[in-house]
Amino acid sequence: MTAATAGTREGTPAGTAARRVPVHQGGDDVPGWAGALMRWLRAGTRLVAVNVLVLLGTLLGGVLLGVLPALGAAGSVLAATAAGAAPESVWRAFWPAYRAGFRRLNRLGAPLLVAGVLLTADALALPALAAAAGSGPAAVAATGVLLLGAGVLVLGAWFLPVARRYDEPFGRTWRFLVLAPLTSPGTSLAVLVTLAALGFAAWHLTVLLPLAAVAAAVLLTGLVVDHRLDRLDATPR
Repeated sequence: MTAATAGTREGTPAGTAARRVPVHQGGDDVPGWAGALMRWLRAGTRLVAVNVLVLLGTLLGGVLLGVLPALGAAGSVLAATAAGAAPESVWRAFWPAYRAGFRRLNRLGAPLLVAGVLLTADALALPALAAAAGSGPAAVAATGVLLLGAGVLVLGAWFLPVARRYDEPFGRTWRFLVLAPLTSPGTSLAVLVTLAALGFAAWHLTVLLPLAAVAAAVLLTGLVVDHRLDRLDATPR
C-alpha cells in the first residue's frame, strides 16, 4: 500500500499527513468557546495537581522540613505556567524542583519556619489564656498573633519568588526580604488583600481548601511580587 493510498483511505488528501493535536496542548488550537473552556479546564486541573503535590511534598519532608521545598517547587511550576511555558507534566516538573530546593530553601527559610512554629504555638495557647486570664488579655494576645501572622505571610509571599529568582547568601537575602516589603507597601498590601480574598472564598466554598487554595495563593501572590521584582530589576542602579 502506498502512502498516497493510505492518506486517501484515512479521509485526508493524498500526500497530506493527518494533523493530530497533542493532548497536552489542551485546546490551544481549538477556536471559540470550546477552546476557551478546554484551556480553563486545563488550568484548573493543573492548579489542583499542584495543590496535591504541595501536600505530598510537605508530608514527605515531615511537614516542617517539607513545606518550604513544596511551596518553592509549586512556585516554580506555576511561575512557568503564568509565563506561558507550562510544563507538559506537572509531576515531572515538581519533583526535580522539590529535590533541588530542599536544603537551600530550608536553610534560607529557617527564620520563617521558626516564626511559623512560634505563632502556631501562640494561637493554640489562646483558649487556655482566655480561660485563665479572661477575654481581655486573650483579645490583646489574639490581635498580636494576627498582626504577626500577617507579617509572616507577607514575608513568605516575598520569600518564594526571591528565592526562585536570585541565588544570594543568607544575609543578603534576608536584608532584602526585610526591606523590600517595607519599601513596597502597595505590593505588600496587595498580597494581604489577595490572601484575605482567597481565605474568604475558601471559608465559604470549603471544597476549594483541599482542591486548590494553597496553589492559588502561591500563584496569585507570586504574580504580585514578581511584578514588583521585575520593576525593581529594571530600575537603574
